[in-house]
Amino acid sequence: RRARRRRRRIETEREGRVSFFRMPNGDDGGEKDRQMLAGWIDELEHFEERIVCQQRRVDERWKQTKEGGVVGLHEDRQEGTMEGAVKRFVEAPFASSGLYESLSNLRSTLRSWDAQIASAREAATILRSQSAVEDCRNRLHGSLGGKYEDRSDARLVARTERAHELLNVAENALSRCAADIEEEVVGYLEDCRPNICTDALDEIVLDWNTLARKHGADPVSLPEVLEKMRAERAAEAENGQALPEAKAEEEKAAEDVRSARVRLSQARREACASLSREVSSCFPALGMMPHGAVRFVARLEEDAVDSESCAVATDRPREGRPVGDSVGFYLRRRSAGGTEDVTIGTFDDELVSQNGFREDRVEVAASAGEKARILLAIETCVPGAIGSAFSSHRGKEGGGRTGNDVEVSNEEEGEDATDPPPPAVVLYDEIDAHVGGRAAVAMGHLLVSQSRQGGQVIAVTHGASVAAIADQHVVLDSSIDNAIEGGNVEFVSRGSDDGVKVRKVEGTERVAELARMVVGDLDVGESANSFAEALLTEGMQKRREVDNLLL
Repeated sequence: RRARRRRRRIETEREGRVSFFRMPNGDDGGEKDRQMLAGWIDELEHFEERIVCQQRRVDERWKQTKEGGVVGLHEDRQEGTMEGAVKRFVEAPFASSGLYESLSNLRSTLRSWDAQIASAREAATILRSQSAVEDCRNRLHGSLGGKYEDRSDARLVARTERAHELLNVAENALSRCAADIEEEVVGYLEDCRPNICTDALDEIVLDWNTLARKHGADPVSLPEVLEKMRAERAAEAENGQALPEAKAEEEKAAEDVRSARVRLSQARREACASLSREVSSCFPALGMMPHGAVRFVARLEEDAVDSESCAVATDRPREGRPVGDSVGFYLRRRSAGGTEDVTIGTFDDELVSQNGFREDRVEVAASAGEKARILLAIETCVPGAIGSAFSSHRGKEGGGRTGNDVEVSNEEEGEDATDPPPPAVVLYDEIDAHVGGRAAVAMGHLLVSQSRQGGQVIAVTHGASVAAIADQHVVLDSSIDNAIEGGNVEFVSRGSDDGVKVRKVEGTERVAELARMVVGDLDVGESANSFAEALLTEGMQKRREVDNLLL
């Protein structure tokens, strides 16, 4: 059972891990899921390699930019600076949740820097165009009204030429300003920007978002998804090795169980045969017909379980019963004209019929008195057997069981299953009911033998033969108001309106009580007391005989 539990646990864990990434409508089972998982891991690992290569490329380009000396003092890592954006991206491991954010921040910083460069270049371009100066010059020339050549208005010409000179100065200043912007501003911005292609970053961000949507995850947690997939694959590989080992261990354990089951069933058959002989040997003393006319048979009734599939069959108890053997109790009686004996342990129905025996279950074939005597005989032959059998299966009675069956399982019920201890006290409630004469005396002898084998035997009886052989005689009187004077009252119960007095009787009181049990309220003189004394003497002798045998 331990091997089976281990195999099932591995299979459950294996299926549970793969099912975390199982796609809907997957009909091929676990193998298809494992192949799909491997493909996903390869895809994400390839993307991880792209990220790592891009980080190395950005780091190299930034180092080249710093070696130019332009950004030597630009070492802060404040939000929005190129230095900080580059370092955050380069230093972020792929498994961290901040990698996606640092990539997005670097991409935004580069785009912002490119916008600054474009704006500076546009300013220089506007200055270099000089369209305003040229237009102003043309309009000044038109203001002369054709008088420039003949210089008819010398003062106007002089003022116009002075304006032209100033325009030339302005044109030269604008040209120098445009050149300065190109050289200083645009040059500085371009020198500070690492040679990193924003298109490559845009492509990575696009693929990142696509993979995140594919796996139903947030882009920030995509690296975590890859780590989980790797852990699943590693566990799957480990279980892939452990599962065959667990199956082999289970098969070996099942084979051991099958072998042990065969040996155990054989031992039980031998025990049944021995119990059948011992209990049957008690029948003559108990008055259950002449020797050989009736036999007690304890029969092992094995479940119909294929030995080749024992491990599977023991998985499911049938009708609430544990899979295993059961013991049935039978009475075999010889009919008129039957042969003297049939070997105990031979259970062939045809053989039993040919020899003139009829066999039925004890609950069907035995009378109430015979059942009591059989019970006592079993308990005498195997002290504690009845109590152990019932304590082992208390609360496990299910469909198909009868009071005549004692279930014995071929599987241990738990890791620490142990045989129950023999009962400390055995209580027989009127076991000698429906029994009288020599059978009652024989039952008293068996009770004495049983009490000497360990445990306290208490017998509730109305028979003088059983009461006389007891070591102690206790009387239960339900009429407390009519108590016998001088009685040694041990316990009085008043749980209801009627009290019950329990008292031990000895000496003459015991003789009087036994006489009352024999003749009741009849006045027969001293003959009843004489008979009671004879019963006590016989009982004392029997107890001594049993004690001497034990010594």
